[in-house]
Amino acid sequence: IGAKNLLKTMQKTEDDMAAQKRSEGLQQRKDLELAVKESAAQLTREKTDVVSAIKEQERQGVVKVDNFNRVHKIEKAANTREVTKRWKAEKQRAEEEYLADAAAKRAAALAGRAGARRKAEELRAANNKQATIERENDHLVHEEKAKILARNRLMRMERYKQRFASQEEADEFESSQLNHLYKFIK
Repeated sequence: IGAKNLLKTMQKTEDDMAAQKRSEGLQQRKDLELAVKESAAQLTREKTDVVSAIKEQERQGVVKVDNFNRVHKIEKAANTREVTKRWKAEKQRAEEEYLADAAAKRAAALAGRAGARRKAEELRAANNKQATIERENDHLVHEEKAKILARNRLMRMERYKQRFASQEEADEFESSQLNHLYKFIK
């Protein structure tokens, strides 16, 4: 019963740990999404700054719209690549961490289960040993009972001999002077 409770407790602990890991993964995803949004907001601010600068330069007649589009595309592509690389690296790191943690927890669970099985086997062996001792004691009890019964039988035989006389003793008593004297007194 103790091993079953131990296994149930271990399973519940594993389930709790998995739920916690899922919530941590969800939080990491939310953090990454927030980072991507912040990066997009920063990109928008940069675009706004570039547009403002270009408009100022266009007013001055220095930069044309084609240059803006080219610069904008280059910056956007560079920012997108950088954000994607960071996101993939973070995702890979989180996944490796999760897998390492899961492997450690699985090893701990397997070790715990092996310990529970070993403990159950030890309990079973102790019970078997106790049962063997009891069976050996049963044999001794039967022998002692037989001795007591034989002793009781001998005691009953002695008591019977003391209370009752055999036929030879009865005949001898009938012919004795003591008996005649006893009959005479009566």
